[in-house]
Amino acid sequence: MLKKFVILIISTLLIYSCEYKPIYSEKNIKNFYIEKINFKGDNNINILLKNNLKRYSKVKKGKKFIIESSSRYTKNSQAKNKSGHTTYYQLIVEVNFEIISENRKDNLNIEEKFIMKNYSNEYDENNYEKSVQKNMTNLIVENLILQLSRM
Repeated sequence: MLKKFVILIISTLLIYSCEYKPIYSEKNIKNFYIEKINFKGDNNINILLKNNLKRYSKVKKGKKFIIESSSRYTKNSQAKNKSGHTTYYQLIVEVNFEIISENRKDNLNIEEKFIMKNYSNEYDENNYEKSVQKNMTNLIVENLILQLSRM
């Protein structure tokens, strides 16, 4: 009984003495902001990009960037069954960023691909496709922010 009590006390002290801190909490401090973003291309992708990049234009601190964005979304048939119906689609999101800073101008091309199964229910397929588009756009924005923080 005493052994269980000691183990309980020690484990409680260990758990409460640990300080939880997110891994990237101090590395998420960005010293740049996006002054202006212009979008061309696919409207759905541009809306997702705009929503993700909005938080980087609020705080005007650090290095200033102006971004010209050109996006393209394609949905290609990847595989067909014996009767000729598409069974898998390849979704491709391509975004070309032209990044203008105070002393230089860079181009960044980011492409994300995903293979999606064809659903028999069109409503479910459209919802899943929108979810995949959102995830792919999030990856593109993370890659862009990583590149901007390196400049």
